[in-house]
Amino acid sequence: MPTCSGTGSGAQELDRGDGRHDAAVLDLGVQDTGPDGAAWALAIRGAAVPVEDLALAWTLRGAPHFYRRQEIAAVATATAPWSDADAAKRIFDAARPLKAATNFGPLP
Repeated sequence: MPTCSGTGSGAQELDRGDGRHDAAVLDLGVQDTGPDGAAWALAIRGAAVPVEDLALAWTLRGAPHFYRRQEIAAVATATAPWSDADAAKRIFDAARPLKAATNFGPLP
């Protein structure tokens, strides 16, 4: 049977066996959208990470992501706005591409 080592599938750990208690994808966070999104992402990587070892935070792309519980403080520090002005920019500028792509006038 061919292996996935060195390919995109191998880099994504899709070629691993079952039962491991960690996955490299947790380094970046596992997005949890839809029913059981993160659970599926970990399961297809053969990772059986106990839920008590995970923490959920709204960090990237305005979506909930699971991280290793012991790393959540560092994740919070890395993803927190630098200032009130930075936070406002992240919120108010997020709609700019949508506004530019439409001819419907200002968004409510």
